[in-house]
Amino acid sequence: MEPLPVNMQRDKGRDDLLWLIMVAGLVIGGLMTIGGLLVDIGALTIVGVIFLAFGGGAMFTRLSRP
Repeated sequence: MEPLPVNMQRDKGRDDLLWLIMVAGLVIGGLMTIGGLLVDIGALTIVGVIFLAFGGGAMFTRLSRP
């Protein structure tokens, strides 16, 4: 099997950054959302959902690359 062209190869630094954003966004966003729902703080819940959206977007971006 021949190697991928240079423009299709993964950039290790960018991939690591996406992994960090994905994990941090999903974990922190999940904790903030659950905490906001349990304590009934609407602003914390909204910020948690925003973090979850960034984490989910990074996850789908990372998984959709060749």
